[in-house]
Amino acid sequence: MIKKMKNKNSQRKSKDSKEEQKKLQKKVTGEKHKRRVKETEEKPKSKPIKIPLDGLSPNEIAKKIKKDVSEIISFLISLHVFVSPDQKITDRDVLELTFLHFNFQPIFEEKKVRITSKKVSPQPSSQQLEQNIVVEEPKVIPITVQPEKKVEVAPPEKKEIPPNWVRKIPVVTVMGHVDHGKTTLLDTIRKTNVAAQEPGAITQHIGAYKVSTPHGDITFIDTPGHEAFSEIRSRGAKVTDIVVLVVAGDEGIMPQTIESINHAKSANVPIIVAINKIDLPQCNPNSVKQQFVSMGMIPKDWGGDVEFVEISARNNINVDKLLETILMVAKYLELYVPIDVPCEATVIETKLDPKRGFIATVIVNKGKLKIGDSFVCGLSYGKVRAMFNDKQEKINELLPGEPAEILGFEKQCSAGDILKVVQNEKEAKRIYEEIEREQKLAAAKKKAFKTIQDIISAKSNVLSLIIKTDTQGSAEAIKKMLDYIKEENKDNTNLPELKIVHLAVGEITESDVLLATASKSVIIGFNVRPNLQALKRAEMESVEIRTYRIIYELIDDIKKIIQRMEVKQKVEEFLGRAVIKKVFEISKIGKVAGCVVEEGKIVRNANVRILRDNVIVAETKISSLKHFKEDVKEVQKGFECGIRFENFQEFKENDVIECYQVIIK
Repeated sequence: MIKKMKNKNSQRKSKDSKEEQKKLQKKVTGEKHKRRVKETEEKPKSKPIKIPLDGLSPNEIAKKIKKDVSEIISFLISLHVFVSPDQKITDRDVLELTFLHFNFQPIFEEKKVRITSKKVSPQPSSQQLEQNIVVEEPKVIPITVQPEKKVEVAPPEKKEIPPNWVRKIPVVTVMGHVDHGKTTLLDTIRKTNVAAQEPGAITQHIGAYKVSTPHGDITFIDTPGHEAFSEIRSRGAKVTDIVVLVVAGDEGIMPQTIESINHAKSANVPIIVAINKIDLPQCNPNSVKQQFVSMGMIPKDWGGDVEFVEISARNNINVDKLLETILMVAKYLELYVPIDVPCEATVIETKLDPKRGFIATVIVNKGKLKIGDSFVCGLSYGKVRAMFNDKQEKINELLPGEPAEILGFEKQCSAGDILKVVQNEKEAKRIYEEIEREQKLAAAKKKAFKTIQDIISAKSNVLSLIIKTDTQGSAEAIKKMLDYIKEENKDNTNLPELKIVHLAVGEITESDVLLATASKSVIIGFNVRPNLQALKRAEMESVEIRTYRIIYELIDDIKKIIQRMEVKQKVEEFLGRAVIKKVFEISKIGKVAGCVVEEGKIVRNANVRILRDNVIVAETKISSLKHFKEDVKEVQKGFECGIRFENFQEFKENDVIECYQVIIK
């Protein structure tokens, strides 16, 4: 009896569990149905596409839906599916999601159902029926990938090379975040110990080095960050053929990595990414690649066009592969230049040696540079008296792409200046005097960058922006709004193109001003200010900087500029800067800031902004200004003063006070 009761209970439980499973299944299918209904409501009617039983590769999907394969790969990566362009995907869910994403309805081919003819009892059970029907169905394996097929690519058509043209040695700039391994990589390549000799293993100077490999020669420029790269570009020189971006595999993309990418893209120079430190257990190359994909840089082995090489600079792993990749990219670029022409070279670095005079490191762009050649270089001229390679060996001639130190300058030149060989010293001096006279006239007539004014007057058709914000949230909000403006105006060819050259969090720095000079951009600051070096450089280079505290004012101004409407600008005239050294509490008065004026002057009743860690914490006015116990109208640089502010007492030691006046133009 008890056994029967137990059996009945177990039967009831099994029925209940089956019913629950059915309900759950209905709920899931219902959710899927709702999602599909929602998708069909939001998107236009999708086109049907047949999917074969053996699946499709990204290349085949791209052909079917007429999209670029990089778009397919990018979407698959977002699903955490990593395949090469020719690897088959057989997982139906992945294929369905991919086609639906691009507004296509997949129709999967089914295997035929074979029914066996068997004698069955008059009233067959469900179990017997199941035995009679045999369905040939493939096993479902999540994200099944078939071996990659080799695709034979036809060699590119060779261009006709004019006579007396030679292949130039590729010039490579190494960039990357601090301590990600730039100098260690060059140390390994050159088989010297530069990194060990430099304090803190951080690059202290720029050098140019020629490296010989079994496949060809390469010239490397070792750049500390990207400032020198921009310095050279801002003077109109393009010396770099390829950028090698060193990224630590255990850290991934960092702020300086993003800046390096933007500098290279702005210069239209191809990038090879070297994922360093693969010998470390915490290194994750796939994660780094995903970060680059999110920035629109898809690896070549994932269907994109960016070369990625996984290396260990310290342990010399795959460094030879990186060199091969550089030479392969250089071969594709077809770097041919004329040889039987007057030599032109770009200055990479200059210095003054007490014994040897002015020295410049140059890289030849075209022609040959020989001992005894007379030249003009920026605001300098001279005659080549001696040349030394990176091993300090004397050389007699320099070919295109080769670096060397040159002796024989009469005056100091600057990085980025172009050295041009002329007939003789007399001709060199005459040209130099003409250039000097023109430079003086240009300096007298120098006008500020009129990027915005040129757009409003239809002289320019591109508005390039460098945007710096106080937080990542602000940066994302501004980018979203600017993307909307771009989308809104994309079909109107009469309106200027909106281009974001660089977007990052932090104060406006000298590096931003250099990038603005090179890319002819306007700098926009949201809740951040330019530091002192940036202000000086912006004034020197005539770069326009606009700062905002309200996001909608920023967006409204951009809209007006795009529509070529006049924008009234509140121009701030910088008066001075002071640092709070001590905070005094005085009864009946409140807090007083004891300050030292570091730049310019501080003026009573003038506008001030208080900065803490380069972020604006308050904007107010000076209500009281004292020098010792005397009330004064202004305090000059180098003197101490006591300051009280209108309606603000939350200042702290080391806060910076910027004093300015506003002029509306």
